[in-house]
Amino acid sequence: MTQTVVREPVAPLVEVGQAPVVIRFEPVIEMTSELFEQFCAINDEMRIELTAERTIEIMPPLKGDSGEKEADIIADLKVWARVNGAGRAFSSNAGFTLPNR
Repeated sequence: MTQTVVREPVAPLVEVGQAPVVIRFEPVIEMTSELFEQFCAINDEMRIELTAERTIEIMPPLKGDSGEKEADIIADLKVWARVNGAGRAFSSNAGFTLPNR
């Protein structure tokens, strides 16, 4: 049986256009990929990134003009990738685990 968890809406941690909020866990807690995935899952309303230094950055939403520019770039890149066939294009929200973790 699957249990549904209902959460109350959360006020945004950062406002549009602000610098990211940086959260450090180490050396108290080792931020593994699995722990990071769980952290993101329970905070799915936020844009969260894990840096190479294993710190978490809560990213603010883009302003309208920046979001439009990002959309233009992604559209152009996706069209180029399809026509050229030499690569793939992803949005800025795609997550990857690199070989060095």
